Amino acid sequence: MGLASLPGEAGCIMNSSTTMAGAAMILSQFAKFAMAFVSFVGWEHSVGGFGMTTMGGSSSSSSSSSSSSGAGNKNYTTSRIKNMGRELLRGCKNVYKTLPVTNERPATFYRTFFIFVTLGNVFFNAPELAYNLQSGSAAGGLFSLSTSLTMSSIARLGYLSVVLYILKDGAERKRLGGRTFANLNLMVGLWALGVGIAQGLSDGPTSPFNIRRAADKFLFAILFLNNGMLSLLSKMGIIQARDHVDPDADPPLRVVF
Repeated sequence: MGLASLPGEAGCIMNSSTTMAGAAMILSQFAKFAMAFVSFVGWEHSVGGFGMTTMGGSSSSSSSSSSSSGAGNKNYTTSRIKNMGRELLRGCKNVYKTLPVTNERPATFYRTFFIFVTLGNVFFNAPELAYNLQSGSAAGGLFSLSTSLTMSSIARLGYLSVVLYILKDGAERKRLGGRTFANLNLMVGLWALGVGIAQGLSDGPTSPFNIRRAADKFLFAILFLNNGMLSLLSKMGIIQARDHVDPDADPPLRVVF
């Protein structure tokens, strides 16, 4: 998705007198792609990822019969692909099982945002992608500008869905006070704030700020920035970590210094 979104990321080249901004976006996408690739390979080799145990178990036999290395590599690749499918299916099942609200797992705030963002991505962006692919097949197909912009939006909202699910899981386990979850809250809030500012200024530098277009993003940002700041302040000992009225609230609803 990062590669397919390159033309959309670089779309500002056509509207800008300099190519530096577009070039920076392109390099940023390539950096993300390289980071994802390195992370995936490192995960496989460190924790025994897709098919790694199969390869390790067959190392002794492959050393004694080097003539069958081609067939072994083919079986190893097939095993990895099958394990990827099983991992994806297992993850989807686990996500579905943890969606119902229970007394032990309230986390309704993060669950609600996770569901809305995920469903919005599926029901709005996916049909738009299909339409752009069909209508833009003669003008670049997957790498046409309209398709690329949609792919960029799908990738961002998909990433946001993953972050929201991690926050939901942290809230269910009463772990939002941890620095990682506090940083994730701040990251989501700052992302929404940046999107709101960009959309408010999208009419051009000579036009007034469009607050109607940015208002919902600002509200989204305030909620997550508030949770992140409260988690950090409670971890630093500046405010009490637990609400005396609702001790299960995480982060605390009432600020007590």
